[in-house]
Amino acid sequence: MTLSEWMKANGKVDQEIGDALGVTRSYVTRIRAGDVHPSLGVGLALQEVTGGEVELVNLLPRHLRPQPQPPAKPAGAKKAPAEAAKPGTPRKPVEPKVYRARASA
Repeated sequence: MTLSEWMKANGKVDQEIGDALGVTRSYVTRIRAGDVHPSLGVGLALQEVTGGEVELVNLLPRHLRPQPQPPAKPAGAKKAPAEAAKPGTPRKPVEPKVYRARASA
C-alpha cells in the first residue's frame, strides 16, 4: 500500500503525518509524490506510524520503485499473432544515399 492510499483510507493529512514523524508537511508531500526518498530512520518511523501497512519500497522515488510484472501466461496458451506493420512504415530498411565528390579539373 502506498502512503497516499493509507492516508486516504485512514483520513490523515500531510501535517498530521509530519507532526508524528518530526518532519515538515512539505517533506511528507514530496515523499508521497516520489520526488524524494526519506532516510532510513524516517522510513522506519513512517512504517511504525502506519502500523506496517506502508512498505519501505513504496517510499522510494517513482523511478526507483519496482515495476509491477504482468501475470504469467499458462503453459498451454497460444501465442498472439505477429502484429502487422504500422501504416506509413517502410517494409524494409532504406539505405542512405551515397554522395561522391566530383573530381576537380
